[in-house]
Amino acid sequence: MSEFEESDQNFQITNVAQLQRWLPWLRMFRGFRIAIDYQKMLAAFFAVVLWGLVSSLLTFMLVGQNENSPSSITSRQFPVSQQIRFSNPQERIDVVRSMRSDPLTAVISRSNKVSWFYENVTQSILGLVTFHNYRWWWHAWLQLLWGLVIAAVFGGLISRMAAREFTGQGRSLIRDTKFSLKQAPIVLMAPLISLVSFALLWSINWISGFVGRIPVVGEIVLAICWGMFLLSGLILFLLLLGLILGWPLMVCSGAVEKNDTFDALSRAFSYLLNRPWYALFLTCIAFAYGSLTMLFVTFATSLTVTLSFSSVGAGLGQEISITSFNNLLVLKDLSQGYFENSFATKILGLWIGAALLIPAAYAFSFFWTSTTIGYFLLRRREDGTPLHEIELNDSQTQSRPELAVVGIPAAELRENNDKAPSDPY
Repeated sequence: MSEFEESDQNFQITNVAQLQRWLPWLRMFRGFRIAIDYQKMLAAFFAVVLWGLVSSLLTFMLVGQNENSPSSITSRQFPVSQQIRFSNPQERIDVVRSMRSDPLTAVISRSNKVSWFYENVTQSILGLVTFHNYRWWWHAWLQLLWGLVIAAVFGGLISRMAAREFTGQGRSLIRDTKFSLKQAPIVLMAPLISLVSFALLWSINWISGFVGRIPVVGEIVLAICWGMFLLSGLILFLLLLGLILGWPLMVCSGAVEKNDTFDALSRAFSYLLNRPWYALFLTCIAFAYGSLTMLFVTFATSLTVTLSFSSVGAGLGQEISITSFNNLLVLKDLSQGYFENSFATKILGLWIGAALLIPAAYAFSFFWTSTTIGYFLLRRREDGTPLHEIELNDSQTQSRPELAVVGIPAAELRENNDKAPSDPY
């Protein structure tokens, strides 16, 4: 490109585009406009509903209503001061019980933050090492697997549509759904490899712990070998940290790059290890901006439902106070006694329940949209890949375009083409 062509191209760049070249992280603020798209919101709504239904079913089957017994893994009971906990166990018990008693209320109360889905999957990961008893351990495993399935299918779908829209390629719900379903097993295997590695190393330490049951010499042998257990603990920490921080990037990598499992896994760990401060900076921007937009979406949803209650209630002769529009759970309870007919109350409850899940759906959509944009920025910083580059081959059978032939092979090809018409054979 000549100097005049380059200067003319730079002249045509707007101030906003030039500012985004200097500060590429400003593209994170495109998250709201991309996430609020109706196709992504529809996919996010189905994800929230499916996640809530299956989570409630798992809780109903595995966790008792009065479950509050101590751990029964071993016969030893450690003092309370020696128990290691990452979070308040009673708070976790209360949350799980709410999923059993009233699923809709539990989903609304647990999805009031823009990072609610990430936090729920992370709590399931931590639940594997801070379990209450065997049933709670299985509950954490199944909740985690179900959360990863939702992330692989619906998170991958939203990431794919967000990636195409971010790069200006256009999105299609049907086409991108087919792509995400094909990529879902690959995306799902990436965090599962980390989980299996963590489980195998944990199992080795767990089996080694039975050596301590041998009278007299068992504890001595464990004490001598504790250096190896410290090393395994370090590996477990790195696996756990990489899994907690990196599993969203694994999903985005499969959605954007059409990578295989190991490539998605290596990219997630590589970007986090090589660009930790930049990743943290992008996370802070996404969380702050997402929290503000979440407040707006929650306010708009609450006011919409309240206005529908108050306007229709005026015709029914009911007085509805408009001062409680900022509480979604109050609006849910208000729908229970709005009609005298029980069948009409159930139908109204379905409509209001669907409306009150809109903030949760938006949070799900924004989380995967902002993670996808962050993945593009991390990829550009680490690999130097342009932001507009994306794998567009949505079909598994579609062949790649042939590379251009240059040099001596190109000359031979031209000679063969010139001879072909005159050759009778």
